[in-house]
Amino acid sequence: MKKLMFVDAETDGLYGQVLSIGAVVVEENGRECSSFYQKQKIDPDAIQEEWVKENVIPLLGDCVECETEEELLEAFWAFYMENHQCDVIADVPYPVEASLFYKCVLRDEKNRRFLAPFPLLDLSSMLYAKGMDPLISRQELMGKHVQQHNGLVDARMSAEIYFKYIR
Repeated sequence: MKKLMFVDAETDGLYGQVLSIGAVVVEENGRECSSFYQKQKIDPDAIQEEWVKENVIPLLGDCVECETEEELLEAFWAFYMENHQCDVIADVPYPVEASLFYKCVLRDEKNRRFLAPFPLLDLSSMLYAKGMDPLISRQELMGKHVQQHNGLVDARMSAEIYFKYIR
């Protein structure tokens, strides 16, 4: 049975440091079978983007804390490699999740250059192909309030959207 991995990362701005990563592995029937959620220790004063300070940092929640971005990337890469057989889906993956995998590969390019997800599937493009607005509010799409900007919550929401509208 083919599995899907839904990934969401939070960063300091669109091109900044990776702050947290959430991922869920889901079976074809929609059942979640594995998850990952970690963040790096964050000094709020070191965050460059004011929007991130106000809208992301307060929502990261409790999870394993890595000392550095590098440690966080390695922890995620290990989870990803355990689930390497999965198709990987992110919601609007450029630039954040595309950069996440790029950074992971660059940590050991010689050994990882052909291991990042290819293709990295885009949930918003799937919605567009179904005739839907790819940038519709995910809360509006789901018809319920969803606490966004927590990587694990967002990854689970992407899975829910996928199984409701795409599958």
